[in-house]
Amino acid sequence: MATPPKLTLLNIPLEVRHEIYGHVCERDDGPKNLLRDWFGKRELKELANAGQSLPASNLLVEDGEDNNEAEEDEEDDGEEEDKEEDEDMEEAEPEDGDGADGDGNATAAADATATATTTAPARPKISRKWRHVPAIISLTACPPTVSMLQSCQQLHDEATDFYYNTVVLRINCTASFGHMAYFEGLMNILAETAFSPAESFRKIELTFVWDSQWLAASPDYASIFVALLRERARLVAKVLERTPALKDLTILWYDSVQDDESFMLRESVIEEFYPLLDRVEMKINDHYPLKEGEEPGEETVLGKMRLQLEDVAQNFAAGQAF
Repeated sequence: MATPPKLTLLNIPLEVRHEIYGHVCERDDGPKNLLRDWFGKRELKELANAGQSLPASNLLVEDGEDNNEAEEDEEDDGEEEDKEEDEDMEEAEPEDGDGADGDGNATAAADATATATTTAPARPKISRKWRHVPAIISLTACPPTVSMLQSCQQLHDEATDFYYNTVVLRINCTASFGHMAYFEGLMNILAETAFSPAESFRKIELTFVWDSQWLAASPDYASIFVALLRERARLVAKVLERTPALKDLTILWYDSVQDDESFMLRESVIEEFYPLLDRVEMKINDHYPLKEGEEPGEETVLGKMRLQLEDVAQNFAAGQAF
């Protein structure tokens, strides 16, 4: 009687292995803070290389701290909170142009999650200024665990391929609209750092939320805000130039008005990404949820953007910088 073959992970159907990879990639705290931690660890590495001390403990994100501060700070009208947030945002801008971290031994995507195990370890105590990152840049899934990647080459290759075929890098291009320097700093780091985590992603989703209705009623700010919108698109396009693996690009476009003028603005923004069309499949999903004359609710995507534009206009009128 022949001995039945030994059942191993590698001789079960690939589709079943994919389900296993997806299950193993799950974390109790999810993927929300992975890129936040990458930015923070990158900064700590630079400080260590320069012989500088770590930030004071009261400026650090504590282990296990749930990252809701970005949304809360935007809703908080207190002057002290706004001042603290502005200082945090400005500190994130790179001091020089290259942003290289000097680590040539692994990709930044792996570096961002190298400590990930089935049970997530304690996070490094990084600067609180990076707590705003998840509101702007996030992932939809956690990567394979280090133990899985180290088990054998076939599992490493299959799990890695499965991950990058399913995970989406999301960039909210109009989040934190009043903090242009912070947004620019994040995009420059992604675009200019050696082994940037953006390099490995095959699927990227960009979100633009605009309010042509409000801008039509506030003509004094229209040209300034449109210029900021286009500059943000240019910065994101610069990041996407560093994504050789990118195959699918989805752009979500929200606006409060659908007319010829809003369409021309949409086209002028999205054309920043047209150079990618020779190697990337690009999909544009338009969202115009308001009826003519209807105002957005405060808790809707458009309503939250309107509050941002109003806050920026007030700050601009008071002479505050973006």
